[in-house]
Amino acid sequence: MIDIETACEIIFQYYKEEIYITQVMNIEYGYVICICDTNGETFDVSPDIVYKETGKIDCFFPPDHKEELKNGKLVDIPEKYKMPLKRF
Repeated sequence: MIDIETACEIIFQYYKEEIYITQVMNIEYGYVICICDTNGETFDVSPDIVYKETGKIDCFFPPDHKEELKNGKLVDIPEKYKMPLKRF
């Protein structure tokens, strides 16, 4: 079973570029993960899902999963995957 830390690491390895995770929702069978680039710009794509049982990544199209999202829970993102706060 994949935990949140492992799911975040899987996403980082998959993209192989500088990204940050902006939101994670825990649904019954996986973690729905939204990302942005290092400037905080979100990508114009659907979020990804990392399946808890297998660690497999797939595209997650929210309109097809309204019920799962309604029952999901936002989870804290591990610090090393969050975008750092910019200081002025």
